[in-house]
Amino acid sequence: LSDYRGKVTLVQFWHSNCQGCQAEVPALDKLAGVLEGAKFEILPIALSTDSQTDIDRFYRQKGIRNLEVMRDRTSFVFNNLAPKHPRLNAQATPTTLLIDANGDALGAYVGVAGWEQPAGRALLDYYIFGSNLSFKMERLRMTRRMSSSPSSASASSFISRRNVIAAGAGG
Repeated sequence: LSDYRGKVTLVQFWHSNCQGCQAEVPALDKLAGVLEGAKFEILPIALSTDSQTDIDRFYRQKGIRNLEVMRDRTSFVFNNLAPKHPRLNAQATPTTLLIDANGDALGAYVGVAGWEQPAGRALLDYYIFGSNLSFKMERLRMTRRMSSSPSSASASSFISRRNVIAAGAGG
């Protein structure tokens, strides 16, 4: 993650057979087309259960164009970074980690977070742009470019400042 210092980074662990990932990864692809740049990066990391062929097929079928193709070949990254689901006491997908520009974990969410929804966008906007006037102008410009899509959960329950937490339901 040191390559992404200076940027707010959203790390998403997923796999192609995960029901929640079927909606979450395409929603992140739309966000990437709007928000990624000098201040923000999305890192979608497919689990080792998916082959490169599985990942390429998923990207093609879902029309993923803005996200890098990344794969945790041994599950080392997932096993060491992804928190356990609070009720199931097991790791699940999708799991999202939000990392600040200094490389510190802001929080984690197990399940479909709904980043493209108003609460999710507001949370991302806060950490990417802050709460000043230029943030409001930039958000207005980007909001006009972003189309909304339905989601089963809200990112509003995602964050606990500077603490990695797990909340929600895994897929």
